[in-house]
Amino acid sequence: MKRLALPLLCALALTACETTPGAGPPPVGASVQSVEPGRFQVTFRGRSGAAPAEVADRALLAAARAVLDGGYDWFEVVERARDVAPPTSPRFSIGIGSGSYGRRSGFGVGGSTSFGGGASAVASLEVVAGRGAKPTGLNAYDARAVVDSLGARLP
Repeated sequence: MKRLALPLLCALALTACETTPGAGPPPVGASVQSVEPGRFQVTFRGRSGAAPAEVADRALLAAARAVLDGGYDWFEVVERARDVAPPTSPRFSIGIGSGSYGRRSGFGVGGSTSFGGGASAVASLEVVAGRGAKPTGLNAYDARAVVDSLGARLP
């Protein structure tokens, strides 16, 4: 029985080691979903430390590209949102239990650490797209002009 105690304790300790749920860090970059014909939901998540203004510009660029890929000429932003998301880096936790084996007992401690990076900025847009001449208004954009302007500035 004493020979099984140490391997059992080691196995218990290893089962307590775990990373955060999921298959890795949260995705970074653009996510575009077509809500209905001519309406898109665009979300851009920046890397840890990316400036919120750059993340907003990248969301606008992703919207313009989605609009052009859909065969439209212009789009109007009908809803904007900015947020801060948890770090994109993985987090690692260790927890160790305790046990008593007759005259002997064991115990352990737990801890947690993040492997770099901090929170990241997220920008979301809901856009309505159309063909022909761009409507007037501050929230209406010529998709090709956005791609030309922001695409040259944002690698």
